[in-house]
Amino acid sequence: MKRIICFCSCLLMASVFLAGCGNAIPEMDEATEEMVVEYAVSIVKKYDQNYTGKLKTLSEQTEDEMTENDLQEENLSAPVEEGELMETSNENSSLQPDPNVAINDNTEVQTTAAASSIEDFLNLDAVSFSYEGYEIADFYPSQETGTYFVMNSTEGNDLLVLKFTVQNLAQTETLLDMINTGVRFKIIVNGETKNALTTMLLNDIASYQGTLEAGGSTELVAVCEIPENSAGTIESLSIIVKNEGATATISLN
Repeated sequence: MKRIICFCSCLLMASVFLAGCGNAIPEMDEATEEMVVEYAVSIVKKYDQNYTGKLKTLSEQTEDEMTENDLQEENLSAPVEEGELMETSNENSSLQPDPNVAINDNTEVQTTAAASSIEDFLNLDAVSFSYEGYEIADFYPSQETGTYFVMNSTEGNDLLVLKFTVQNLAQTETLLDMINTGVRFKIIVNGETKNALTTMLLNDIASYQGTLEAGGSTELVAVCEIPENSAGTIESLSIIVKNEGATATISLN
């Protein structure tokens, strides 16, 4: 409103100067003044409408640009049509493996061997393995043996020591090298499988290397840990014999 009044004042002053070169302000009757004011108001309104119209046009252009950008983003993020998926699938389906190219599969294949004894599993003809029983202790071997290496059980556990007698069936000396057989052992106690411990015992069944006299024998052991509270409740025992290509489970009772 202030802008309209100011503009009207400017028009009135301009009309006075344009009316003549004299210094006297021409006299206007009331009707003439109202006409001049109405004309000035109409000019101001027209100017204001044009200004508003230009702002509106700019606003509409901005909205159009934003709408166009939104449509572009929707097109970029829109899911692929079913036809396009089928076309892509057809292209991928044409990429079939060449039957003439060999494919290397390094997956280790384990077979279950039907073995009733350790010597049967290892294909040993000159020696036999006989299970003699087990021992439960906090440490092994006992200090009376005078060995340089003694195993201690961890807190809350006991050592379960399985004992085997290995006998040379040949009439000559026989070298028994368990390391080179690549054999590994696990022990099943009451249905629960446990890894046989890796030890520095000279008579460890998995790492024994020695010469057996003709008809001679020696004791080998496999050791694992069991909870203290289960030491008196062993009902079933089995040993798992495993090498690179096969696995066998042999019951001990």
